[in-house]
Amino acid sequence: MGHTLLCVLGLLLLNTFLCRHAEGQNNEDEITVHMGDVQTGQNNVSSDVGDGKKGGDAILEIPDFTLFEGDSVTLRCRHQGTPRNELKATFFKDGSSLQMATNHQSVGTEAMTIYPVSVSDGGAYKCQFDDGAESEPRQLKVEADKRQVTLTADKTIIPPGGSVTLTCSVENPAGFKYEWFRQTSDTDTDTKTRLQSVNFDDSHTVIRHGGRYTCRGWRREPEVLTPESDAVTIQETVPNRAILTLEPNWPQIFSGETITLRCEIQGGGDTQWTYEWEPTSSNTQSPTHSESRIISATESHSGDYRCKGRKDSYSSTEWSDYIKLTTSPQRPKAQLRADDTDIPVGGSVTLTCSVNPSSSGWKYFLYRVETTPEPLTTPDGVFLSTGQIRVSQGGLYWCRGGRGDTLYYTEYSDPIRIIKIFAKPVVTLQPNWSEIYDGEKITLRCEIMNRGNTQWTYEWIIPKSNTPLTNNEYSISRAQLSDSGDYSCKGRRDSYSSTDWSDAIRLTVSSQRPKAQLRADGTDIPVGGSVTLTCSVNPSSSGWKYFLYRVETTPEPLTTPDVVFLSTGQIRVSQGGLYWCRGGRGDTVYYTEYSDSISIYRIIEKPVVTLQPNWPEIYYGEKITLRCEIKDRGNTQWTYEWKTPKSNTRQTNNEYSISRAQLSDSGDYRCKGRDSYSSTDWSDYIRLTVSSQTPKAQLRADGTDIPVGGSVTLTCSVNPSSSGWKYFWYKGKKTSEPLTTPDGVFLSTGQIRVSQGGLYWCRGGRGVPVYYTEYSDPISISKIFAKKSVVTLQPNWSEIYDGEKITLRCEIMNSRNTQWTFEWKIPKSNTHLTNNEYSINSAERSHSGDYSCKGRRDSYYSTDWSDAITLTVSSQTPKAQLRADDTDIPVGGSVILTCSVNPSSGWKYFLYRGETTPEPLTTPDGIFLSNGQIRVSQGGLYRCRGGRGDSVYYTEYSDPISVNKILAKKSVVTLQPNWSEIYDGEKITLRCEIMNSGNTQWTFEWKIPKSNTHLTNNEYSINSAEWSHSGDYRCKGRRDSYYSTDWSDAITLTVTSRRPKAQLRADGTDIPVGGSVTLTCSVNLSSSGWKYFWYRGEKYSRPIATQNVSPLSTGQIRVSQGGLYWCRGGRGDPVYPTDYSDSISINNDVANKAVVTLQPNWSEIYSGEKITLRCEIKDGGDTEWTYEWKTTSSRKPSNQDEHTIWFATVSHSGEYSCKGRRDSYSSTDWSDAITLTVSSQTPKAELRADDTDIPVGGSVTLTCSVNPSSSGWKYFWYREKTSEPLTTPDVVFLSTGQISVSQGGLYWCRGGRGDPVYYTEYSDPISIYKTLANKAVVTLQPNWSEIYSGEKITLRCEIKDGGDTEWTYEWKTTSSRKPSNQNEHRIWFATVSHSGEYSCKGRMKHDQQSSTEWSDPIKLTVLDRWRFFWYKAVPDLSSNYYSSELLPGSSNGTEQDSYIVHGQTHTAGYKCRVGRGDPVYYTQDSKPKFVWSGDLHPSASLTVSPDRVQHFTSDSVSVNCEGNSTEWRVRTFKENSYWSYCSSWGTMNGSTCNIDSYWQSDAVYWCESGSGEFSNAVNITIQKTDIILVSPVHPVNEGDSVSLSCRLRKQTFESNVFFYLNEKLIQNDTRRELNISAVSKSDEGFYKCQYSQRMSAQSWMSVNAVSRPESSPFPLPLIVGLVCGIILIIILLLLLYRYRPSKGKNFFFFF
Repeated sequence: MGHTLLCVLGLLLLNTFLCRHAEGQNNEDEITVHMGDVQTGQNNVSSDVGDGKKGGDAILEIPDFTLFEGDSVTLRCRHQGTPRNELKATFFKDGSSLQMATNHQSVGTEAMTIYPVSVSDGGAYKCQFDDGAESEPRQLKVEADKRQVTLTADKTIIPPGGSVTLTCSVENPAGFKYEWFRQTSDTDTDTKTRLQSVNFDDSHTVIRHGGRYTCRGWRREPEVLTPESDAVTIQETVPNRAILTLEPNWPQIFSGETITLRCEIQGGGDTQWTYEWEPTSSNTQSPTHSESRIISATESHSGDYRCKGRKDSYSSTEWSDYIKLTTSPQRPKAQLRADDTDIPVGGSVTLTCSVNPSSSGWKYFLYRVETTPEPLTTPDGVFLSTGQIRVSQGGLYWCRGGRGDTLYYTEYSDPIRIIKIFAKPVVTLQPNWSEIYDGEKITLRCEIMNRGNTQWTYEWIIPKSNTPLTNNEYSISRAQLSDSGDYSCKGRRDSYSSTDWSDAIRLTVSSQRPKAQLRADGTDIPVGGSVTLTCSVNPSSSGWKYFLYRVETTPEPLTTPDVVFLSTGQIRVSQGGLYWCRGGRGDTVYYTEYSDSISIYRIIEKPVVTLQPNWPEIYYGEKITLRCEIKDRGNTQWTYEWKTPKSNTRQTNNEYSISRAQLSDSGDYRCKGRDSYSSTDWSDYIRLTVSSQTPKAQLRADGTDIPVGGSVTLTCSVNPSSSGWKYFWYKGKKTSEPLTTPDGVFLSTGQIRVSQGGLYWCRGGRGVPVYYTEYSDPISISKIFAKKSVVTLQPNWSEIYDGEKITLRCEIMNSRNTQWTFEWKIPKSNTHLTNNEYSINSAERSHSGDYSCKGRRDSYYSTDWSDAITLTVSSQTPKAQLRADDTDIPVGGSVILTCSVNPSSGWKYFLYRGETTPEPLTTPDGIFLSNGQIRVSQGGLYRCRGGRGDSVYYTEYSDPISVNKILAKKSVVTLQPNWSEIYDGEKITLRCEIMNSGNTQWTFEWKIPKSNTHLTNNEYSINSAEWSHSGDYRCKGRRDSYYSTDWSDAITLTVTSRRPKAQLRADGTDIPVGGSVTLTCSVNLSSSGWKYFWYRGEKYSRPIATQNVSPLSTGQIRVSQGGLYWCRGGRGDPVYPTDYSDSISINNDVANKAVVTLQPNWSEIYSGEKITLRCEIKDGGDTEWTYEWKTTSSRKPSNQDEHTIWFATVSHSGEYSCKGRRDSYSSTDWSDAITLTVSSQTPKAELRADDTDIPVGGSVTLTCSVNPSSSGWKYFWYREKTSEPLTTPDVVFLSTGQISVSQGGLYWCRGGRGDPVYYTEYSDPISIYKTLANKAVVTLQPNWSEIYSGEKITLRCEIKDGGDTEWTYEWKTTSSRKPSNQNEHRIWFATVSHSGEYSCKGRMKHDQQSSTEWSDPIKLTVLDRWRFFWYKAVPDLSSNYYSSELLPGSSNGTEQDSYIVHGQTHTAGYKCRVGRGDPVYYTQDSKPKFVWSGDLHPSASLTVSPDRVQHFTSDSVSVNCEGNSTEWRVRTFKENSYWSYCSSWGTMNGSTCNIDSYWQSDAVYWCESGSGEFSNAVNITIQKTDIILVSPVHPVNEGDSVSLSCRLRKQTFESNVFFYLNEKLIQNDTRRELNISAVSKSDEGFYKCQYSQRMSAQSWMSVNAVSRPESSPFPLPLIVGLVCGIILIIILLLLLYRYRPSKGKNFFFFF
């Protein structure tokens, strides 16, 4: 049985071997063989086979090379004469017959295969046929080692569409070929195949399929096979793509959840795939099917997953992308967030629930108050989206998430406390100042609007208190710095309801007293102008009034007569002085510190600086004076200030002299005048320039030649330029005698006109004695004769050429016998020429130029220069230039040739034809037109040249000109094929044809775009047209060099570099029912000769046959079938095709109609609503339709008949239309579009009321609507914004959107539509007030018809029949003062601003929407009424103020606005103020007014040193205070000025004030003591003159002796002194004193003295009578004009009487 199987196996191997090597073998790539099969060879004898020796007729084929163990070899016995297979051969080894064994197998009748070969198989072999034919023995050599066969691959994975290269290596490969094997199954060896389509001679092969590959070497004759190599496994990657998906697709999975991983093969078709998985987790088994299911996920399942599909053992897809699976071991916790924890008034809070860590797929459940199993539903809040809810109730909220079919819940979130906020309260401050100063008392109050009967507790946020405050008021009894900060409050009704925090009110408490700040818009008051002073408090705060002071810090501020008050804190002043200010606020005025002082100066018109002499530049050593002049200065004694370049001395005079000017005196000078607080402005600068050098005169002449009968003007000036000069002229030599009038005509200063030739000088001089400049440089003046000079040239050519001889001659017209010398102006000679001729023997280029001459009789008399003659010498031989008006002689015509030499004159011209010969053309050769022109009618080469002179001087020959004669024949260019545009690659031919050419032998010329080749043929062929061949082509025929046709007309060739593309257009893309569409094909470049081919379906198919379409014309067909259409054009033979056109899809419309419907059918949809768009096909029947949608929105619907929008957004807005498609090219028409509008905002309900007050027994109608207007709404009504809408018992429902209410309250509404209901936002609330029957009445206490300013009154609101009801109250008034909401309104201090009408109403405390009607108004009128209070001013040395002491009878004030003072005997001050109301409201005190007495008083007196009235400005003056006090101050008042203290104008030393000399001025002085006393007042006058009167400063008593004297500032008296009393001379002698031995009252009066025409000022001497009248200390009552007006103070005009005579003892000064 085993032998039988072996035989069968051998036969199969033999059959396979013969089939593999037979001719005409199968072309298939692979032939199936079985492992162990042996391949046999053909009969051809290889060169490696030993032939053996022919013994008999058999040959043994055996390898003559050494085999290796494991090889396979086939020995073949070849019969020499008998056909094959007819005899059987027997094989012998080492003489013994071989029996077939395991490794010895017969192959047919004449071959034996040894497989595998071993060393024992080596030996001598022979074979013998049955007929006795025997071969010679042959040796088979076998080596003991195995042959190495190795297979390698450049890679083991074949990418999609790629390949792998295999390399087979065989040990000792000489003569071997290569076999390759592929096995496609790991387990089934029957799948092993031999590769056929390979190159067996190559050890490399390229494969494109996966498998298990081996190789071996083989030789064909004899058949030797090596062992197979080890297998190499190659994996093939197929193009299909593996996609891994996760169900559910959550990026994070939590422990215990079930998930499925699914591997999908794209384009997998019907292939039976197995799957491979690659999880990174170690505890997950890799399945081989497409799904991997995890029943209960754990943390160990986390990792990266991927998959691939396998078609067989060696073909698979690439790995899919990884999916990362994250499994969390912990249950997730929900996280609840609120966009706010406070629900605003009328608003809501959005709560958002999410899962942490972030994951997807959750639904959310929200809970209120506590963690209960029942989540919130729609009535509890507005659900916005998954995880979001809008709530309007306070409370404690939780949430949790759940997902999956069997809900998997997260842990509950942490709770969030939501507080419902009512309208925020208001913090008010009393008094309402932004900044409070240390020690003030303030109160902050928390007020809640419409708080009803709710019992509120309060919370405060304050800067420093740690104690919780629950009252509505917070008082600070004494403000401190630590109280500064922000204060806010809120009210709380319960745990979840409170007001919002009020807006913060900022309190600033300053620890330091503020200081006033005074600013001026300028410190100088301009002429006729003023300065604005602004007082402010620093740091800035409110409530201040401002007080301004002048000269010193006194308690009396400036009033209206002193200044112009612009606004609070601003005044305009027009007087110079020292100014201060301060601020004050509050009932008891709280003052700031005084501001720093500002000095204001009154500016008078600026002076003018003049210069004598007034020269802008002064020379060293000159004397000059500068004077400061003040316009309209009157008698004012001015001191002066100067600004000069070098003076360090303070100049006070009005003149500034420089006796001898120096360079250092150069510069700018200006001045100003000053007196106390008045000064001029600085004058304008005057600039002084002192030069250190003597100036030099400069002489100029308007010409140096005096023309015939004319003259020359000489001008002398000083350089540098300056003024004040006179000029002196000199002729010949510099002499001391200047020219006078006979020598010239003097035109003006610095100019003279002369008519004589000669040498002239000048110099300048100015001042007395004359200061001379240096002499000017001389100028030589020549006098011109009437004779004229002329230059002539021989020969007279404008241009001379190098080497010619010429002569220039100077000729003087009408010269007679005068002996002349000559002067020449020539280009290059430095030699002084005196002859009348100038010869050039050999002209050179350097002789070129202008030549002129003149004749001279002596040094200062000559002719004028001749006109110049220009000589041009050229260094090169000129060249003739030949021009032709054309180079072609037209048929029957001629050409004009012109010869010229450029540039020069005097030439004759010679013309030549042909070569350059000495024989020029003559008349028969041409028509000579003029010198240099000839007309020729023969073609040829022409030249010319010029010549001039007796011995002719020739130019060079001109360049030749070729003249061509045109024949009458005409050339024409033709194009084959004749297309206007040629495409790249086409072959074309251009031909030049000559009309009526006869037998003439022509050569041709071409003008073509790009060829530089000289073409002479009549044809120009382009085998492959290119873009560069485009252009114009023309030609002509030539008979010889000078005879040709004219150029042909050009033919334009256009070659396009790109293949043209056909363009397909359709008159419609939809074929209407029963209709057709016309298609038009064209080539989109202007060209001709095209035919058109049409295609439907695939564009590379055959064109559409004519019977399938309706051809209309070339390029047009009509089609009635839908499909994809192309076209292209073609022309020529063979056809040159265009590119295919772009395709056009033609759709065949069916009769059915598509309609889009919207559910619900609302014109406007709001964001978040659910809607459905449906596409319906009318009469669609059972047809299976697919659907298409088009929309202008950004959201494209899917191709279904229904498009549901679960959550509408603005992006869904747009027009929608649809159509149904039966197949790719048959569809309905597009439906009519339906417009969808989605609004991004939730609509808001709008609530309106026909009235807000419900009349007694009546009702109010409320109307609710949705804005913007839309349809489908139902309306829900709320009172006090509860969660439950109102029902029928609460209101009367009138119609949709209208109700009638009879209860007061706060009403809201909202709209809702759809299922589930979609709600609008709540409307704004409307407060409805119910009017009660009770009546409110306003009463006034006290009930006076007139109220005066300052009085206290009470307004009361009373509710008739109010019973025990608790009321709140409201007031309205036409006054500017709004009452608080109490039943009583007290006005503690009535003012005019309280005047007006007042009415009130009551509101029930427990029901704020129920109130009475407004009461009838009561009218309140407040009038002003004032009383006057009078005070004596008492000095207070602790400050700069006066304290006040009430005068008798003034404690309650007076109704009169004047007060009489009785019995006053010495100096005193008075002031007043006004007041009104109870308690009294006072104005500020008036400014004090003084009554001065000259009498000495023992308690306080003032003396002057020196003891006189008049003083020189240089005197040292002091005043001394004496009396019953150790503390003193001295005060003064200047006429038309202001008060001031000694510290402002002197130095106080104890009780003595030393007056500064620069502050001295006429004034009244007095002392004030620390005990409150005033001294007598004295007058002191300061005299700026040189003479004064010495007179007593105090009054003298009758009977006393008095001496008055006259005193001079510096001089002594040398003549009589005159004394006057009341302008009457009373003494005239040499005495300098006036002595009165016993003075009497008649001696009282004005005294003055006079000496040497100088008069002193007058002074008053007062005489006290010895006794006084008994009736009164003062004969006349002194009425002090202290009148106070109603507004504040009417100030008396302050008049200073220097002296006033009195019949009594005293005299008084008023101010």
